[in-house]
Amino acid sequence: MTETEEQKGSSVDTYTAPQSDSLIHYKYDTQSYIQHFKITLQGKIIEYYEDEYKNIVSKEIKIGEPLVNDCGFQAIVNRIQSICNSQNVHGNLSDQSLYQNYISKLRFNINDEIFVNRKEWGILVRNYEYIIDSIMDSLSLFLTRTINNEERKSQMQSRYVETNTVQNNRGSFLGIGKR
Repeated sequence: MTETEEQKGSSVDTYTAPQSDSLIHYKYDTQSYIQHFKITLQGKIIEYYEDEYKNIVSKEIKIGEPLVNDCGFQAIVNRIQSICNSQNVHGNLSDQSLYQNYISKLRFNINDEIFVNRKEWGILVRNYEYIIDSIMDSLSLFLTRTINNEERKSQMQSRYVETNTVQNNRGSFLGIGKR
């Protein structure tokens, strides 16, 4: 979008600068977010350490038993991916009450899905609430980005203003001196 304003012999062109690819990728890449759920459901943690070349390296470490079987794992990860993605974060829950209603309905639906399928998905009673709370704690924080269109607004915060001086003197060459 470009706007030009003429003011006393100069023009100001204002346009929204595209954010760098790495920034956009960082803001909208949900893979690391979803990876957190995968690791948790599999009974693992990620440990970070520095190798001999001073590179940061990650390693998955098994710390317990998986919280769900393969069928439950895939179903829960698919559900999380359907909510936690770059398209949904551009939604607009126009106020806090719509957000609260959505989160309440989402918690009810996820609770219901997990309860109904808990035996087929190999979920132990002692892990049931932990799984639901882990999912909802993270998703509710992720989805706050949709309240009052804040995610779209944050994209528009990168503004670039360029000023070009326009000489009104006809006798100048490239704006340098007068003929």
